[in-house]
Amino acid sequence: VPNYGGLYYAVAKEKADYFVPQHVNFFTPATLALLLEEAGFNNNKVVSKFGNNVSYHILKTIGIQKSFYNKSLLNQLLGLVIVPIELMFNKGDVISATAEK
Repeated sequence: VPNYGGLYYAVAKEKADYFVPQHVNFFTPATLALLLEEAGFNNNKVVSKFGNNVSYHILKTIGIQKSFYNKSLLNQLLGLVIVPIELMFNKGDVISATAEK
């Protein structure tokens, strides 16, 4: 799911392309972990992952990138700088969760 607490949302705010209308509920790693726990799941592991959306937003803002779903090579190259920062601070674009019932 998208990481509502990630760097992309912090930078893009209401212009974050992938949040509306595709997603109805929004989660941070902490809120998703709490939801899983309250639903009775065990061995929960919730982590932030990357997706190059911050670099997309930067390129879109300066008029280089047009489509969210058709990212350019420049987007990928800029992501090489941004993604390690996102991962270091657990602020990636998406959240991955595994759990057992």
